[in-house]
Amino acid sequence: MKTSQTLIVLGAILAICVIPSVLSLRCYICNSLTDGSGCGHGSDADKKHIKECSEQAHQDGQHDVVYKTCRKIVTWIDFDVNNNTATERIVRKCGYIESKYDTDCYYRGGFGGRQQVCSCKTDDCNSGFTFRANHILMGAGALMVLVFGSRINNF
Repeated sequence: MKTSQTLIVLGAILAICVIPSVLSLRCYICNSLTDGSGCGHGSDADKKHIKECSEQAHQDGQHDVVYKTCRKIVTWIDFDVNNNTATERIVRKCGYIESKYDTDCYYRGGFGGRQQVCSCKTDDCNSGFTFRANHILMGAGALMVLVFGSRINNF
């Protein structure tokens, strides 16, 4: 196979892995205050909370919004203040405002509370933040292009 044919085939394989996550984003959507168990940390996220973000936009009356990220927001109220008792709350949802933290977490703190906001861009990614199969496939595909592309060019 020629170099260009190999690159086209590998590019098509990578596109097949990436396109489904672009067409329709699914996220965990829940609030530990109102949804109780199944909206906790990591593996506590119950699959019943997985929803299509496009459907969520219609339920919220946001017909023109295109959700591009999933978010997990953990809020800690450290002590009783302003009629709020010390607690931890987890909110998982679809997001449409992109930022420099699109695939990362950031942390905020202030008087009496702290918040960690994590964002990701693949289906069901806001349960916990670990490597997903499509990340591994994309990395393996890129490695194959580099290895086999350089070997073919040497012939």
